[in-house]
Amino acid sequence: TIKYNEKNKNKNKNKNKTITSYMGVSEPDSVNFIAGSNLKLEGSVIGECKFKVENINSTIELKVFYLDKFIDIQIDKITLEEISEGSSDFFGRKILFDNNNTQAEYIGFGSEKLVITFNPYEHTGFNHAGFGESFLSRYGYDLLVFKMKSDDWYQDLSHEDIVFIVKQLKQDYKIRLGYGSSMGAYAALYFAESLHLDRVLAFSPQYSIERQLVSFEDRWGEEAEKIRFNHIWSKNHITKAIIIYDNQDTREKKHVECINEYFINASNIAFGFSGHPSIVAFAESN
Repeated sequence: TIKYNEKNKNKNKNKNKTITSYMGVSEPDSVNFIAGSNLKLEGSVIGECKFKVENINSTIELKVFYLDKFIDIQIDKITLEEISEGSSDFFGRKILFDNNNTQAEYIGFGSEKLVITFNPYEHTGFNHAGFGESFLSRYGYDLLVFKMKSDDWYQDLSHEDIVFIVKQLKQDYKIRLGYGSSMGAYAALYFAESLHLDRVLAFSPQYSIERQLVSFEDRWGEEAEKIRFNHIWSKNHITKAIIIYDNQDTREKKHVECINEYFINASNIAFGFSGHPSIVAFAESN
């Protein structure tokens, strides 16, 4: 636990100053963090850093940096609490599933909230961060990120695979959120119930790119010819979803209409002329 004390006489100047909160694993044996709170109360606790060491003889080094000359940060006490082997919490990175084409990687921060994301079209390969990982980790969410080597709309992934992955997660999350764009939004919605998601935020999802099902679709033709389609939609009466899409594009609109037939608790947000995927225009808007 680290506490701060204001030593400068001009306390009012810094009365509303806030330190940004972030915790992330930088290396297997080290954790860097900046934990923040509103700097109003003298002696208040800034935060805690949770991490896991595999070796009981590991050396723990604590460095404190601060950039504000008006604030003195003092180490009040350091408390190390052992996490039992039976604990469901996991801190760090762990591969939960890998079939050589699709990989599910878990990133644990000890949060009560889990965000599950699927990489979008053309974001292939395992050697990069998952969709939304960089900004979601800043808020300390536990993450489950799905990556793929080819743009196959996750057709190699089954509900049985998802059940296998979910069994490896802790079961007491207060909330599970799904997040995806384009092909990733498709997967987040399609697997929502198997993943026990409470809500999904989906940007520009497809119902399918299989031409027999979506004759109106004229994009991703080369990919559609190569894919062996295995997925069959079923009714989802549980998960709530927000679907953001370009309603001025007839193809996008028809995809959402098809999804609505199966996804009962979906709220559609029309974002006209935002293009595909709408998340780009959404990120650029105010």
